[in-house]
Amino acid sequence: MSAPEEKIYDLIVVGAGMIGSAAAHHASQIPNTTVCLVGPPEPKVRKGQDIFGCWFDEGRLCYQINRNKIWCNLGAKSLARFRDLEKLTGVKFYTESGYAYVTLDKSTLENLMEVNQKCGFEAQDITNSWKNIFPFLHLPDNASVVWQSVNGGHIIPRKLVTAHQTAAQMCDAQILHKIVSTVLPSKCDTHK
Repeated sequence: MSAPEEKIYDLIVVGAGMIGSAAAHHASQIPNTTVCLVGPPEPKVRKGQDIFGCWFDEGRLCYQINRNKIWCNLGAKSLARFRDLEKLTGVKFYTESGYAYVTLDKSTLENLMEVNQKCGFEAQDITNSWKNIFPFLHLPDNASVVWQSVNGGHIIPRKLVTAHQTAAQMCDAQILHKIVSTVLPSKCDTHK
């Protein structure tokens, strides 16, 4: 049996879930940078697995309206990139279906509307009309509801991971479906 081939990368991303796959995708776009993403794929059988993956599900809400301006901007930037990533990779993971924010606190509603107006988002206070728009919802009579019909919906995390990994590979990143148990410093003078 021959010794395993040693390969040196400029960057190794440990963890092939939502964050690691996105990191590998974006890092792989840096010119003259070799990237390797290391992490096990989703297990076929979860019972007895040592590795925890928080992306093994079918739905996550995504939206830009928020009470915090930073989160508003981060949400907007993420949503703006989803369609480009889908087009690039051919992997559909985002469904735009709108987003409703419900609160029983009037000051929360006022803060939410103020922050989103400053960000230029098209959120609507539908407190007086939500029962007509969403007759299937059962909310307390004192509920305040903000509706964002565009730039909100849900993603499929599994497919988002696939899209980021596909995009990374398109930029020559390597993906190793292994469990990392040890990380050693490079013996190469150019990579210490």
